Amino acid sequence: MQEELVTPESSADGTIAQRADALHRAFDERFRSPVADVGEASIDILTLHVGDELVGVPVDELVQLVANPKLVRIPDAPSQCIGVAGHRGRLVAVFDLGACLGSGARSSARSMLVSRSDATIAFAVSAVDRYRRVPRSAIVPHPGETDRAILGTLVGDVRALVVSIDELAQRIIDTHRGVS
Repeated sequence: MQEELVTPESSADGTIAQRADALHRAFDERFRSPVADVGEASIDILTLHVGDELVGVPVDELVQLVANPKLVRIPDAPSQCIGVAGHRGRLVAVFDLGACLGSGARSSARSMLVSRSDATIAFAVSAVDRYRRVPRSAIVPHPGETDRAILGTLVGDVRALVVSIDELAQRIIDTHRGVS
């Protein structure tokens, strides 16, 4: 199919104006029609590296992702706590996400994820992979999994353990309550 070349001479006959009018009507009609079913519910996941492992975190559990946080080590802190950092004028306790998950993977703290459930807790990760919008069915629960922080495994173009940092933050609060 050959495209028609539009020149000032050919526009004088009204073909461009007619086409523009048709496009305008089609555009308006599209907004009048009901929204089409977009299919299955989706979830926004941020995949990141914890050591050499790929982990996913629901984006709605994050307040902010901070690159290159300046950490200050705390003497006698719990082994999972790698220090504190300033965030929005407050101190945030930074925990190694790999250590909190009980894996051997340790994060190099190139980025930190600030928890929405408690903005005084953040989790260190080695690197951010990418943002993904995936169908909820792409997160497969682990049969018999009792840890509420483990939401399942993301399957598809990548495999990643999907975790709830809200649950991990709550676990930290419950474990260290009363510790000064």
